[in-house]
Amino acid sequence: MYKREEIEAIANSIDYSKKFLKNYNGLLITEEQVEILRRYDIDVEKCGSLTEILYLIDEILDSDSDAQDLEWVADTLQERNYYENTNK
Repeated sequence: MYKREEIEAIANSIDYSKKFLKNYNGLLITEEQVEILRRYDIDVEKCGSLTEILYLIDEILDSDSDAQDLEWVADTLQERNYYENTNK
């Protein structure tokens, strides 16, 4: 069982600000996702839609199938794109 101090230390070590959606050129995306995309030279500020970002991610994943962090970003953006842009 963890002590209260250990739990507080763990909770305080997490940077929650990177998990909140922020507006990047009209696109809602987290800072954490933007940092991952920048590592692969994808500039969110130059993209006009989530679909464009997903296209750029797919191009990279075709040549680098080992990019698990980029796959995570693609999965989360695909899910949000579906719910935001699909007529139900």
